[in-house]
Amino acid sequence: MKKILLFITFFPTVCFGFTKIYLDTDFKTNFVDYSNLDFELTSSSKNVDNYSLAYSWLDIALKTHIEGIDNMEVCTKLTSIGRWGSGNNYQVENSSLVFITPNYWWEKSLPYPNTNFNPFLSEIYTKYTFFVKNHISKLKKYFEEVPVSVTVGRQELDFVDGVVLGKNGMGLDGIKLSFSLEKYFYLETFMARILNEIVSVNNRNYFLYGTVYGTRYQDMYDFGISNVVEQNGFIEDKKIFTEYFIKHQKNGLSYVFEYVTQTGQKGG
Repeated sequence: MKKILLFITFFPTVCFGFTKIYLDTDFKTNFVDYSNLDFELTSSSKNVDNYSLAYSWLDIALKTHIEGIDNMEVCTKLTSIGRWGSGNNYQVENSSLVFITPNYWWEKSLPYPNTNFNPFLSEIYTKYTFFVKNHISKLKKYFEEVPVSVTVGRQELDFVDGVVLGKNGMGLDGIKLSFSLEKYFYLETFMARILNEIVSVNNRNYFLYGTVYGTRYQDMYDFGISNVVEQNGFIEDKKIFTEYFIKHQKNGLSYVFEYVTQTGQKGG
């Protein structure tokens, strides 16, 4: 029994230096005014598509960093979304009255489990980073080790500036692998399942795949190529995005140039 206790207390001391715990909170309130929407083909009155709403968004994330020879990060984030003063199935018209009206179809297609302030898990993942020694003598003058990160669980994914793949407040269940060779080359690849609580039956085989290849070899430049594939195997629908990007930053001024193409096949 002493040997087991000694191993448990000794292991974190060797592999990990110290632990940090962070509690991150993010709260924002927005007011939007929709005017003359034409998303409903059966609308009989112009006022039906004119309404305003105020909503709030709250994120509470608990992150634990264990640092040492290898690094580990564990994150759990709760998100709460809802409309202020509107209830569950209400919307605020341009007048001062509140009318009982059904939600629009484009609101029902949102990926969030609910929008009535009930918290839900938007992220829960573990990220492990280890370092691989460079044993090629000719390349040691460029880099001595390669950091490799593996992230498993529900996580937010964001490529470049989010033109093709960006954060929307609801993570994706998947795995992500990334590594970099100093400033010369970096790679990030992932495979994830698209979450959609509303039409989950049709999304049983709904996945995302993606890889970004980039380099920061030139000072203050970041450029490369990314590929993202959205595939719904249930209806044989597939979208392939190819993105070329250049980022530049100098003296507080930065810009991003992106060019994106899309191919694929339309399912039934």
